[in-house]
Amino acid sequence: MFFILSKILSFITVPFFWILLLFCFALFSRKKYKRKKYFIRGIILLIIFTNSFIYKVVSETWMLDKQELAKNYDYGILLGGMIDINSENDNIIFNTNGDRLLNTIYLYKTKTIKKIIISGASGSLYSDISEANVLKSYLQKIGISEDDILTESKSKNTYENAIFSADLIKLHSNNNKAKCIIITSDYHIRRSVACFKKAGLDSDYFTVEKQDQFYNIENYIIPQASVLWQWQALMHEIIGYEIYWFQGYL
Repeated sequence: MFFILSKILSFITVPFFWILLLFCFALFSRKKYKRKKYFIRGIILLIIFTNSFIYKVVSETWMLDKQELAKNYDYGILLGGMIDINSENDNIIFNTNGDRLLNTIYLYKTKTIKKIIISGASGSLYSDISEANVLKSYLQKIGISEDDILTESKSKNTYENAIFSADLIKLHSNNNKAKCIIITSDYHIRRSVACFKKAGLDSDYFTVEKQDQFYNIENYIIPQASVLWQWQALMHEIIGYEIYWFQGYL
């Protein structure tokens, strides 16, 4: 039930939903002055949430800074959420979170992590695909030993990622002090770190160093539709963090 409610809440809290709702009110409201009021408010929200500079300021406030890494982590924990639900073992369709997998491969190849834990089922109401198993098959095909890949394919959210990964480490580790590093997207790290700490894994995390992006006049005054969808992911994380705190998951 929590999984379903979280998906619904995620939808109704995104900026696009409220912009669309205001425009609908502007179109169907019986009173003329209210139609104008709703329309202006919709335009204001649209300008704010399609401005890349405003998004950059807010997102960098939310995201954690790059962390200096140690060496020889026992486990790199790769969190799911990077493949399309239509993916198959021989045809993987990656989404915009594919950097998680690339970073994992990099850390493994540079011997920063000894073993990889892939955590995640489908994370969708409409698919029974095991993301962890699909990604394990892919890693084996590019030369990573099966002995160095562990999977848990039950989790459907970040909280379960942490709980089930902790159980897996306890099962396979010879000690209770395994060094772990969480590998996920930058906007998702804050919630992930808190969940894993709650699960008893005080883990480090990996993120790409933030770069100062060059901004010209277009970034300040010209709306960009792609930013609207970036806000969707960020708002999902911020609201998700608060819900997890309320549920006692953090």
